[in-house]
Amino acid sequence: MKFVSPLQELSGIKEDQIESSKTITIKELIGIMNTRYSKKFMEYIFDEKTGNFKSYIVVMKNGVNIKSLNDMETRLDDGDVVHFFPPVCGGN
Repeated sequence: MKFVSPLQELSGIKEDQIESSKTITIKELIGIMNTRYSKKFMEYIFDEKTGNFKSYIVVMKNGVNIKSLNDMETRLDDGDVVHFFPPVCGGN
């Protein structure tokens, strides 16, 4: 997993590895992340009421938005890279 600022600041790291003996889904990844990262971090990226990422967080697996795949049921295999992108401001 790779985090883009301010997620780096909230998690305290730029990237992390999850090791699993089986293929997991993005939904299962959330459970693992919930045990690793602060409550503040999880509240920033995930909405427990809807069971999904906050609308402003983009999650990509190997460069493809999980919304274009199977969303929360997207399977993660060994070597997959998951990026979390927070809101970005810019422009004129």
